[in-house]
Amino acid sequence: MKRWLLLGLAAFFTMLLIRLPAAWFARALPSQLQCDALAGSVWRGQCMGLSIAQGVAERPPLRMDALNWSLHPLALLRGQISADVDLVRGQDQAHALVIHAGGAQIDVQHLNGSLRIDRQLLPPLPAGWKGVAVFDDVGLKLDGSMILELSGVGQLSNLTDAAGESLGSYQLDFGSQPQTAPFSGQFQSLEGPLQLQGRITLQANTGWLLEGTVAAQSTTPAELARMLELLGPADASGKRPFSMEGEP
Repeated sequence: MKRWLLLGLAAFFTMLLIRLPAAWFARALPSQLQCDALAGSVWRGQCMGLSIAQGVAERPPLRMDALNWSLHPLALLRGQISADVDLVRGQDQAHALVIHAGGAQIDVQHLNGSLRIDRQLLPPLPAGWKGVAVFDDVGLKLDGSMILELSGVGQLSNLTDAAGESLGSYQLDFGSQPQTAPFSGQFQSLEGPLQLQGRITLQANTGWLLEGTVAAQSTTPAELARMLELLGPADASGKRPFSMEGEP
């Protein structure tokens, strides 16, 4: 009799845990994350109206329409919280496996998808510039605001300036194996008014240095071609060296 009673209680508490409303855990969210509303269960739920603090006072929080998650229960036996996560912003969506093993470290694996970006999502962009960030199996290990590991390929597609002029599409390739800081990646233009090629160095605090060559093409607007002359004389192939850097 006692055995059946214990089994019954175990089944009851198991079902209770599975069905726990996600809203019950709103107060457990990190201070940098805020949800307008929570739905579903702890194991499979949705945060609607997600705000992500950027850690810099003058920057407004990032806004996402929704974050959907599906927890992996077996990861709890290893002392980890592991979940498949989908971020939704307008018509765009990105998917990743997110693992949290304690402290401030977050491990993002197999990030794929695309999100429309502006200066809010990518602060190095000049004001008014817009584009689409495309992620191809990107891996990212974070400790607070610091990047510990990085891998994968990212593209910045359909880039336009504040006047709506097309600036082309570009690719960053950090390789398939995780790197530690400083991270080194290949940079190149895929299409657009300029031919760019070079290397980017990214620091753990997101400070960056981009070095390479740039050349005008037959479709380059005359005004833009004249601006390239400020970089100095071109070599025999029409390329000019350039260097750009930015701080977080």
